[in-house]
Amino acid sequence: MTHALGSISMIAPAKAVRILAVKACERYCEASGSNNNPSLRRAAAATVRAIVVRASNHLKDGGPKDVWRKKVLPIAFLGRKDDDAKVAALWNDVWDEGGTAVGLSGEDTFGVMLQEQLLPYLANAMLSALRSPSWSNRREACAVIIELVEANILSPAPRSTSGTQKIAEEPERFKQRAKVSSILLSECLKIIRRSRIWEGKGDVCSAASQISAKWTGVAESHLNACSFAPIVFRADVESLFEGDKWFKGVEQSHTDVDEAGDSEYEQHDEVPGQITDDDAALDMSGEQEFDEDDAEQQNSSDNELVETDVEYGMPPVTLVGLCRILAEQGLRSGGSREGRLPYRVAAFSALSALLKSVVPDESSEQYNSI
Repeated sequence: MTHALGSISMIAPAKAVRILAVKACERYCEASGSNNNPSLRRAAAATVRAIVVRASNHLKDGGPKDVWRKKVLPIAFLGRKDDDAKVAALWNDVWDEGGTAVGLSGEDTFGVMLQEQLLPYLANAMLSALRSPSWSNRREACAVIIELVEANILSPAPRSTSGTQKIAEEPERFKQRAKVSSILLSECLKIIRRSRIWEGKGDVCSAASQISAKWTGVAESHLNACSFAPIVFRADVESLFEGDKWFKGVEQSHTDVDEAGDSEYEQHDEVPGQITDDDAALDMSGEQEFDEDDAEQQNSSDNELVETDVEYGMPPVTLVGLCRILAEQGLRSGGSREGRLPYRVAAFSALSALLKSVVPDESSEQYNSI
């Protein structure tokens, strides 16, 4: 059925195809958490794949809001980490085929990976997943963050052949990387400091640690040139974010509030019913007709998450505060007994990796001067 849908999409109006792709992405995102529906997720991914593979001519026209780059490809990038291997494979095809077909004409992108070209939109998708009540969505976001860190995208711009950082040469590229890293690191820390332990929360510690580890050298060596670095060196042991004094009043003002909030906010990824149809189609029979401008207007508001966070300013994380909260998470005795030990191990592992990033290499001049 999805093959037929892809063939029809080849001759369908571009606007109708864009609306179908956006709705399929929305269905995929909705079918998780307490609404977990593997069949619906698989159908949504198969629908988008059929469009991208068999009607790739439409991907050159993203409409007034450029939905292929801003909505579909970011969802596909996260979907590659889906717990269901079949769904992940479908989204992987969407990313590979769509990234090739979408075309980025009019931009000087030579030598820049597609992930970095779409970084603001990927960041929006990761933020939405981290803020989702679904544990699996958060784990997917963490896996993508770690992948981008390992690809040196959530990190300072590549070094020159002389080994120096090229901040002055590529200020906008450096600034975008720093701001996205700062926003994602801040969101991870908001999750870490909540009291509830859930399956996969250790991945959040790892993601926060790996982002920070990439920026410690820049924060120390280029403090004046990098005022928007996500992490800073400060002697303030009471602050998690610069100047917030969070540790000073954490027991009185955060513990009870976070516990109450977690019980309402977090949901298990449970299947509400028995589902056997592996080739289910998207059911949009109950949908009211809507205009592409309305759909893309909603998509546009979603895509302004990063810009809004940046506009209002985000204080950097202090290295001491980050180390302290990871250590406290590793030493904690409260929370769910079932997942407590794996989480404590993950927290200590994240702390260890972070501290290793601060220790200078034995072959460096800094190490020899100590």
